[in-house]
Amino acid sequence: MSPDEAKGFPSETHQCVFSLDQSELEALEKLVHELGCLPLALEQAGAYIYANNSSFKDYLVSYNKRGLKLLEKSPIDKNKYPESIATTWLMNLEEVKKKSKVSADTLFISAFLSPHQIPAEIFYKGTDELGPLISTALAEIDTDPLVFDEVLKPLWQYSLINRETGFHTYDIHRLVQAVLKDGMEKDEQKLWAERVVNAVNCAFPEVKYENWELCEKLLPHAQTCAEYIGLWAIETEESAKLLNVTGSYLHKRARFKESESLLKSSLEIRKKILEPEYFDISESLNNLGRLYIDLGRYFEAEPLYLQALEIREKILYSDDAAIAESLSSLGELYRILGRYSEAEPLQARALEIRENVLYSDDEAIAESLNNLAGVYRNLGKYSEAEPLCARALEIRENTLNSDDPAIAESLDNLAGVYRDLGRYSEAESLYTRALKITEKALGPEHPDVGTRLNNLAAVYKDLSRYSEAEPLYTRALKITEKALGSEHPNVGICLNNLATVYSDLGRYSEAESLYTRALKITEKALGPEHPDVGTRLNNLAAVYKDLGRYSEAEPLS
Repeated sequence: MSPDEAKGFPSETHQCVFSLDQSELEALEKLVHELGCLPLALEQAGAYIYANNSSFKDYLVSYNKRGLKLLEKSPIDKNKYPESIATTWLMNLEEVKKKSKVSADTLFISAFLSPHQIPAEIFYKGTDELGPLISTALAEIDTDPLVFDEVLKPLWQYSLINRETGFHTYDIHRLVQAVLKDGMEKDEQKLWAERVVNAVNCAFPEVKYENWELCEKLLPHAQTCAEYIGLWAIETEESAKLLNVTGSYLHKRARFKESESLLKSSLEIRKKILEPEYFDISESLNNLGRLYIDLGRYFEAEPLYLQALEIREKILYSDDAAIAESLSSLGELYRILGRYSEAEPLQARALEIRENVLYSDDEAIAESLNNLAGVYRNLGKYSEAEPLCARALEIRENTLNSDDPAIAESLDNLAGVYRDLGRYSEAESLYTRALKITEKALGPEHPDVGTRLNNLAAVYKDLSRYSEAEPLYTRALKITEKALGSEHPNVGICLNNLATVYSDLGRYSEAESLYTRALKITEKALGPEHPDVGTRLNNLAAVYKDLGRYSEAEPLS
């Protein structure tokens, strides 16, 4: 049934939908989702609710606990439905087993994945992890893709899966999954869950922009695997790797809360099962540290970065690219914290290592060039920053797709140097292009879009084009606050920048309010001695001066 038909089905049979209050309507909608709009399942649930004078809300709570066992207690009309949900599908499963044990095993695998759009890549790349029958049957899948179609055929013939012609994905009903799992012993459930975790781990690619489409296809299945990893305590190198790569992808998509949970779980497993100085532990430390940087939790990031660097310096040669990665990450943190004298040598060393061991057009070299240039900009060494930014952009434009957000980052960095040098028309052009790429690649609500808007608005403000700057600053503030929270230091930047427009326009009371809030956020996030705190104090003092409140301005200045 369609969702709208399904919502009316049990109600029309047993009670009037119009008499339900909001909480009951919401419970009904959730129940319909859980039962996958299946008439027989809805009939069973509705029959139980009617027979026991229950509410949808209470039934949903019990269903989430008891699942199929509750559904099977329903007194359905045998004239309409001779068999129950479980009996119907178990009979179909027995017919599949007679035709193909490989197909039956594929169905068992499907029971432990997200029910919708199960991609063929899990079977293509994870064949060897899915048990002896599947690994043997699909051994030639790379060169003979129709083998997979033949394995799936009995499943859709018996309505156990749904597959549209020409698509490399298929769906399985939630209740089919429930029936299959309910018929297994606990040890058997864990075995299939472990196989699925290993297969999805094999299929999940490196988190590069060019792989994001596949990452997105695999994401719901990786998240389902994460639930089984916790439920069954699947503490292996494979499970930790899957949690780490999934968390890293969610980080890139600005889904920070979900990312943190997976990255922390990966680190915990690795610390538990690996030796203390194992490389994979340093990878998890580094990735969690990067997340904390983006969340503005800088003082939590530093010890993670230092631990990662310590591990790598103990187990790797001094010129290893992984050491450069740690140096670069730590250096960027110190730059953000205003510790420029510490940041510069770390970034310089990272760039030197990478240039010695990597190809000249490697993306990691572009990252180091950008990061070192960022330190130079903070130090006012613009003539040294410009060639580094230009070279980083050249590398990325030569090696990446034109819509890659990394290109936007380099455009933004070079534009920043041009703005520092007063070359506003060049800065505006690059900022505009960077904004367009970022918005298309990451979506209009991503915090990086807020950064791009802020920077373009700054050029308009410098050129006194306030009517163009103000809406960009306002939108940047809204995006940043929604994505990162009201206390994030980037919100302080947005508030400060919008306040500068209000100040220039003589809207001092609005400027004062924003400057005051920006100062509070910045001081809390970065500490009272950070250079940005000095900037906020100076700006607030300037407003007090313009208002003739000299006694308040003097101590701030």
